[in-house]
Amino acid sequence: MGADASEQDKSTTMVIIRRHLHEDLKAQYLTVTEPEVLWQELKDRFDNQPNVALPNARITTQLKLCGQDVTENDMLEKTFTTFYASNMILQQQYRERRFSNIQS
Repeated sequence: MGADASEQDKSTTMVIIRRHLHEDLKAQYLTVTEPEVLWQELKDRFDNQPNVALPNARITTQLKLCGQDVTENDMLEKTFTTFYASNMILQQQYRERRFSNIQS
């Protein structure tokens, strides 16, 4: 944001960041008043998280045992269909960017 940002810009930025925080994090970072500081503290806290490998669903294994081929795309499409209607834009973005499972 920089030193030339107005106080109104900083306040708006803080509102936007806090709106997307979990309630516990909001309480924990309540005393932070500068958006750059809050952003950096959150980045320091969460940026070092390792990639998470999620296990394949049990149903996938069962389908494979029955001889049905289940592709990565099939699994992603099934996941996208479980999104709430309010997350349709997110679903569309995932499809456009071709997100995939992280396998270790």
